[in-house]
Amino acid sequence: MVDVPACVFMILLGTVLALWGIQLSRIMSSIIFGTFLGYMAWKYSYTAWGSLALSIILLLLSLLVGFALGFVLLRFSISLVAAYMLASTLVNSPYHLIALVVVLTLVLFVFSRVLLSAVLAATGALIVYKGLTILGIDVAITLPLCTILTIIGFYNQRKRWF
Repeated sequence: MVDVPACVFMILLGTVLALWGIQLSRIMSSIIFGTFLGYMAWKYSYTAWGSLALSIILLLLSLLVGFALGFVLLRFSISLVAAYMLASTLVNSPYHLIALVVVLTLVLFVFSRVLLSAVLAATGALIVYKGLTILGIDVAITLPLCTILTIIGFYNQRKRWF
């Protein structure tokens, strides 16, 4: 049995993601980067000073700064969070972690301008493709439609120069 409302939601969500993924990413990046900075401030300040009150104050300040930076500096915040996640799985030493995060952030930042638009446009088109095929629409129709959606979405996101 096909869940038609879920498929329609997938198609709408995929279209929005393909066409306006960068703008949605700004909002999500703001939330994620604010949470990331708040967690880091709380974690390291509490272990360094052992004061819960100071850690909470630093957490709240870092949340606010992270929300603002995540919105304004989308590519940097995504690059930094991705670099930290990757580096923390590779090394244990705090000094090696910092060095690797700096290097990976720079590398990811350089490639993020084109990759981010392409990934968001393609992901949105794949969600639309999945929704249309679940509804039973022929692949001969959905594949060209989703290819066109990917191209239009990539162009729309690249022309805005986030």
